Amino acid sequence: MCRVLTAIIVCVIITVPCFAKEPDAASGILANALDFSKGPDLPSVDPVSRETIEQSIQRGIDFLIADQNPNGSWGSATRTKSLNIYAPVPGAHHAFR
Repeated sequence: MCRVLTAIIVCVIITVPCFAKEPDAASGILANALDFSKGPDLPSVDPVSRETIEQSIQRGIDFLIADQNPNGSWGSATRTKSLNIYAPVPGAHHAFR
């Protein structure tokens, strides 16, 4: 009987927060999820400056150059995360050569 009562109390403690009200910040984005007559009210976002975009592109280029192998490839056959591609016999699709 004690185990059953404990299980019920644990279930109540776990499920009560699930019924809590959403924060008001998120409720205005899409007030009614089934109303498709108009788009959602999106928050305003400051535009990104050209300088920030160019810095981001340069960081990406720097990463690619630093990570590139001497032969021009990226990665190696030993660090594939078990995602090896099956390369069939000659005459197969060019993407697998």
